[in-house]
Amino acid sequence: MIYEQGGAGRNSGTAQVICGPNGEALAPVWAPNRLYAQDKHAGFEGRDLIVVRATWGQGEVTVEARQGGEDGEVVYTIDRTGRESVTGSPLRAAADAAIEKAQCYHCRCRHYTK
Repeated sequence: MIYEQGGAGRNSGTAQVICGPNGEALAPVWAPNRLYAQDKHAGFEGRDLIVVRATWGQGEVTVEARQGGEDGEVVYTIDRTGRESVTGSPLRAAADAAIEKAQCYHCRCRHYTK
């Protein structure tokens, strides 16, 4: 199982959201009864999932999307300057959600699910 998880502390954060192969939000197959800060907020299963991770700190944000799970092939990035590896990518909405979650102080919510 792969999880949407993470959030921000006082001035930095990391988060990951999960999407389908075309960047679409998915319905989780698992959700906790209570949401805790910076914990696992939704679980997903499937072969074609894309894991989108964002890191925020010192005013900079980076994003990396991997197809096929947490150790899969990198298919999309946003570097510290804001430059996308693929302009107009369908993964941009998921990347924006991951950035929002990485900046969400003591995050206790889902940012990219149906």
